[in-house]
Amino acid sequence: MLLVACTVNLYAVNVYVGGVVMDGSDRTPAYWLNGSMNFLSLYEPLPDGTYYGAMAVENGTVYMCVAERDSRYNEYGVHVYRDGGEEIGEKMRVESLSDIKDLAVINGKAYLGVYSNRSYKVFKNGRLMKENIGRRMASENGVLYCTSEYRDNSYTIGYYGGGYTHENNSSLNKYFTASRIRVINGNLYMMGDDSKGACVQTNDARRDYIEGYGRVCYDMAIVNGQYFYIMDDRLINQTGGLVLSSSFEPLQIIGHGSYLYILYKSKQGALPEHFVGIYDPSANRITNYYKLPSCVSAYDFYVED
Repeated sequence: MLLVACTVNLYAVNVYVGGVVMDGSDRTPAYWLNGSMNFLSLYEPLPDGTYYGAMAVENGTVYMCVAERDSRYNEYGVHVYRDGGEEIGEKMRVESLSDIKDLAVINGKAYLGVYSNRSYKVFKNGRLMKENIGRRMASENGVLYCTSEYRDNSYTIGYYGGGYTHENNSSLNKYFTASRIRVINGNLYMMGDDSKGACVQTNDARRDYIEGYGRVCYDMAIVNGQYFYIMDDRLINQTGGLVLSSSFEPLQIIGHGSYLYILYKSKQGALPEHFVGIYDPSANRITNYYKLPSCVSAYDFYVED
């Protein structure tokens, strides 16, 4: 297998992409820093049958969740590794790869959201921290933000950090399904949909509907006061204008400084090509991008100074 690494620094920031390298039926977890590929374990090879779960980045250190198939019990053993191959905490178990929901890191502690025994749970360094939360997570300034599931299948927000817990139980949360949550400049945004359509809910329980552009809002970013949304398989600005060509599907977006960073893939081909691009709102175009190797599938995306 030949891999060509392209090292690109997009406007003096570090761009991390988490995913897998595919070689036939083999899928090896890896991450890319500014286009240069890094395998997770530098000291001990990961066992055969290891799968990518999720990735988080804290102060330039990469943390990755991987799962290995255990055919004896028809389940997966889940591990969280720090860059370099050091395992963080204890191994966890899930029945399916789709049961691994999200990963966040605070001060070197790994928080993993999983679905297990018919409920969502958050594990801190491999030990159960709290049940009925963890379907979606984000962190900022030492605080972990989670979505929670209740009997009516609604989702709400919990803040976990500093020894306290707060839950927003507003009736607005009912019947809302979160696709992603982000913390932007200290404000919490929850993207998803409810019975009325695509919407974004803020931490003050206000729900803003994005009408006429799609059924579900999958991600949101803010750049210099301008809002950008991933709606179904399109990336639009706040007036509904397309940011990406319809030939590409946006996966995640991050506003950083004066630019919008985009992880996206082509819609054509049995193995779509993946790209990282930088969009300049003042120029209304993508001004720089790079393509990941064709044997790569990308799932997670971080931008740090």
